[in-house]
Amino acid sequence: MTVHIGFNLLGYHKFTSEGIKNYSHSLIQAILEMNTEHRYTIFYHDGLKPLFQSPFCNVSYQSCPSFTHWQKMNVIWRDFFSYKMIQREKLDVLHSLSNIAPWRLPCRSVVTLYDVIGLKRPHLYSGMSSDALYWKYVLRRSAKKADAIVTLSGTSQKAILEMMPFLKHKITTIYSGIPLDISKENVQAPTSLFHKPYFLWMGRFMSHKNVERLVVAYEKYRSCKEDPAHLILFGLEGPTFNCVQKYVHRKNLTSYVHIYLNQERHILLQYLKHAQALVFPSLEEGFGFPPLEAMSLGVPVLCSDISIFQEILGDAALRFNPYVPESIVHALREIVLDPHFRKNLIQRGYDQVKKYPWQACAQKTIAVYESMQ
Repeated sequence: MTVHIGFNLLGYHKFTSEGIKNYSHSLIQAILEMNTEHRYTIFYHDGLKPLFQSPFCNVSYQSCPSFTHWQKMNVIWRDFFSYKMIQREKLDVLHSLSNIAPWRLPCRSVVTLYDVIGLKRPHLYSGMSSDALYWKYVLRRSAKKADAIVTLSGTSQKAILEMMPFLKHKITTIYSGIPLDISKENVQAPTSLFHKPYFLWMGRFMSHKNVERLVVAYEKYRSCKEDPAHLILFGLEGPTFNCVQKYVHRKNLTSYVHIYLNQERHILLQYLKHAQALVFPSLEEGFGFPPLEAMSLGVPVLCSDISIFQEILGDAALRFNPYVPESIVHALREIVLDPHFRKNLIQRGYDQVKKYPWQACAQKTIAVYESMQ
């Protein structure tokens, strides 16, 4: 039976995380490459066209206007104006890939819900605008109205059900694959690559990313080595950015701690590929794309000893207590001083990423669509 499936990318905006964007594009591409008998329509904002074009005749694209200066208008668009557009396309299922779906739909609704960090621990979002309360309301409402919820880890599913137990009978965990633009072959070294050894962190400067403790730990690490590796922070500006930047200046770390904001993804991947290690001290995550990306590039991963990384990374990462800077320092020292351990950890990383093929993710996601008919 042919199912007409819509992919909703209308929730994308300038603050959408790279992890969500890469997951969405990679999932859609993996599903289209399976070239099943189903039909597909991709809805996207003008100016945010998908990163790929399908050669198959069973795929169409619908461009929609966006409101880049007032994100609430995008929600209004999805809730009231998209109804007729989706009805015109005669969809059977709409899969919304950025946590939130239109309120009114003439078809079945699937939502990918990445995490509920903002609902579970609102204090981690200190410094965010009052709009955070608005988004929390919209997210809960959207999840309640969806016919099916997809999340990317058992850890996230458990957290979601703690906050919204009414989703128990319609939530499914489907592990993501590694973004399709990641491989040692297609990530080339830039001509101006940083020439000294360095650790790397990547993400948005948010409280739950725990970058402040990482910098405190790095200061302690630097004080006990004559020629320490540098620390590069690749990120998107967020509530904790000013705090981190001020600390770096106050402690005279500007020659060793380098902050790069809003860089193109290909540049980030080039730096990641040549890092001594990826250091990922998050207090909460829904899946954790950067560690798996690092592993696929042969870069060892040092990360928080929290449930999501125990689940997703297994024994392929060196874990530390993210609340104790000395624990982070110990991990930094171990990965530098023990080359045999480093080599072993890299190999474990290669083995770990094999557990996340896109074909399996695509097949299980299609099964969700088909189960709704």
